[in-house]
Amino acid sequence: MFTWLPYILPHGEGSWATVWNFFVPDQSRHAKTSSPEPADANKEGGDSPFIHDAVFPGVILYPELKPHTILVAPPPQLMEGSGTDRSDPLSIPFNGAYWLWRPPGEQPPATAVLKYGSPSAVSFHSTDGSPLWMEAHQNLVKAIGLDCCKAIQVVIDDADSRRDGVAVELMLRNTTVAGKPFVSLGTQDVSEGISPKMTVPVSRTLTFRIPDQMKLSKFDQLKVSFRLEWWRGDKSAKIAINRFVLVPEH
Repeated sequence: MFTWLPYILPHGEGSWATVWNFFVPDQSRHAKTSSPEPADANKEGGDSPFIHDAVFPGVILYPELKPHTILVAPPPQLMEGSGTDRSDPLSIPFNGAYWLWRPPGEQPPATAVLKYGSPSAVSFHSTDGSPLWMEAHQNLVKAIGLDCCKAIQVVIDDADSRRDGVAVELMLRNTTVAGKPFVSLGTQDVSEGISPKMTVPVSRTLTFRIPDQMKLSKFDQLKVSFRLEWWRGDKSAKIAINRFVLVPEH
């Protein structure tokens, strides 16, 4: 076959280039065929990426509205750090808000979307794999003295099927004084994932003990930070705050 090629092909430099093209793949053609769709097929309007899911700059998530909401105020003896002993724990239902946003900001932007729902039922993820920050904020009607109790429990509804990668930090803040100081009661791993076959969240209780020496004497805000490991940090934890429980000294 190669012996007869000079007689059947036109003369010139382009003739051997034509033969070479039979054996060497066209790089530009290969690039086009390896792409699942044209370059602009995933764009809307010609220059903006088209993403099937809704895209938000940040989310502030409130619990679902209920027809009858009952708010239980703390007893007077727990206000302003009176130190009066109680025999029964005080339960504070969570009715605050969840913040979800991307760093480096310290909070969701002003353009964040307001939504209703539970993070144990609905999840959010970043569109480019970058990490998310997730917090839960609970404001109190009045300040509570830290000498009221020896520990604070965080009761969560856990629907996260992953076995690890989430830690919960509890922080207390006093917004009534200058600087709005806060303290951390530590971080606890949420290491027990639930079975993917479970259809309802599992109730779990995390206990945070209050140290003897604290720079705060009272607090009027609780903040829960969800610390997500890097390998799953681009997706929110499917964990909701059910309530806070103040455990008395005796």
